[in-house]
Amino acid sequence: MTSDQQSSHHPIAVRGDAGVVQALNVSSGSVRDIIGQQTTYAFSAPPADPGALAAAEALLARMPVDDKEPIPAPGRLAPCSYLHQLTPNPLFVGRDAELRALARALRDQPGAVAVTTGIGGVGKTQLAIEVAHRYGPYFTGGVFWISFAEPAAVGTAIARCGSRGLVDWRPDFGQLRPDEQIALVCAAWQSPLPRLLIFDNCEDEELFQQWRPPTGGCRVLVTSRRAVWGATSGTVRHDLDTLARDASVRLLQSYRAEMEQEAASKVAAVLGDLPLALHLAGSFLRRYRQIPVDAYLDQLRTALISHPSLQGRGAERSPTRHELDVARTFALSYNQLQPTDPVAATARALLARAACLAPGEPIPRELLLATLELPQDELDAALHAEDGLQRLIELGLLDEESENVLRLHRLVAAYAAHVSDVTQAREFGRAGGSRAGAKNDPGEYRAVSQPSPARCAPALCGTAGC
Repeated sequence: MTSDQQSSHHPIAVRGDAGVVQALNVSSGSVRDIIGQQTTYAFSAPPADPGALAAAEALLARMPVDDKEPIPAPGRLAPCSYLHQLTPNPLFVGRDAELRALARALRDQPGAVAVTTGIGGVGKTQLAIEVAHRYGPYFTGGVFWISFAEPAAVGTAIARCGSRGLVDWRPDFGQLRPDEQIALVCAAWQSPLPRLLIFDNCEDEELFQQWRPPTGGCRVLVTSRRAVWGATSGTVRHDLDTLARDASVRLLQSYRAEMEQEAASKVAAVLGDLPLALHLAGSFLRRYRQIPVDAYLDQLRTALISHPSLQGRGAERSPTRHELDVARTFALSYNQLQPTDPVAATARALLARAACLAPGEPIPRELLLATLELPQDELDAALHAEDGLQRLIELGLLDEESENVLRLHRLVAAYAAHVSDVTQAREFGRAGGSRAGAKNDPGEYRAVSQPSPARCAPALCGTAGC
């Protein structure tokens, strides 16, 4: 049966040549403006049954989000769900508050969008997996996982979401062209039935807007390094921090039970409580049990991101299927700073200087900008510097704790010292850093992150000692 014959029952009018669908806009029950072609669709999905819709909304309303209620255990999802075979992590710890916050953000408002942001390796994807399996059973319409890591493959990922019965009114779904499959999935997502969509690794706000359902009962959870989203995006940002120290200790001890709490706490401190680094360190210590924890700690302090453990040696399978290498994880963001782009070049210079300050400690924004030694009272130069700083924040390489306070994770600092222009940074450590502090009240910064040549020297050698 052809598409034209089937359209008499569930109409899909197709005009133009089919091609690889990279993005499309969805509005008012139609799909249009496919990139690279002028294909137009007009279709209608079966209306939701009022009784089934009421039952689905009642189930979602019972989803536990109160602090006094226990976090749900992973449960059975709607049969039409598609999670790309991502499963809960039995070692997941320390995120109860974050789970409840996201559940509250997604429960009550159809069309709600929650964006979980943070540096690479902080556990954004793992948190989303747990949300999917713990709260997903309350979404009668199913849970659907779409990776945005490769923008050109988003359309294919969306088409796969219809492979398990989402588009049950088209039993021939598997025989349709990819562009038709995408159109049908987008139509289903505009139903008022509550569904949970997870857009993983979505770094492009325009791409997000292209694929976000404009209407219907879908809620969207986005994971992203991008810390800045437009005021008109309709998103609610949830910044994900590193683990609390007690959770870090529990995680390390789950890999090597005999590890004493004090030793585990020291390892966690060196790693800055970053979940990816803790997973790699724990896996290494479990595999190489002949290495005493104290000896490993000494090696880690010396080599840090260059240590084989943080490069994936001895690592177990990643529950998120992400890169098992700390430096390569940071490189995904850093490599977007092309040296030929003036703003990106400024961002690189600021990151190199931040790496010479006390790692993990608050950095006054004014102090970091002062290290560039910009001409006084030149608006363009000041705006250019702010753009460079904003680029670092957008890429998740630098954390903006408040309007005037920044923070650089100690492992990002080690990575930045490793890849930055050593000569330029050393010159800053010898002179520029001191002058930067001198331009302001010296007492204001001394206790926070006053740079000095002695403190900068270890970082300039590629370690995290500064």
